[in-house]
Amino acid sequence: MKFKAPKTTPGKFLFYFLIQFISYAILVANGRAYMLGSYFWTAATDTLFASMNFIVLRCVMKDVNSSDDLHGWSMLGYVIGGTFGSLFAIWVTKNLYGH
Repeated sequence: MKFKAPKTTPGKFLFYFLIQFISYAILVANGRAYMLGSYFWTAATDTLFASMNFIVLRCVMKDVNSSDDLHGWSMLGYVIGGTFGSLFAIWVTKNLYGH
């Protein structure tokens, strides 16, 4: 499976928004799982987080090597995506974990 960052400005914004949204959602879900002492959810979210980081690092490194245009909208998508991902994970895990 090949993942490539888009070349357009809106595409880059959305790409970086989504990868951070997913990453932070998994990270927050993981933190909440281990704070609750849930072995299953901690293992599941650890596995997802490691997998996601591997894919993201690979995509970003390829994108950095192909252009020097990683600022502005890309950075904004990256930052906002993380914030929204964290908030989303709190909402989901409150229902999923029951706390």
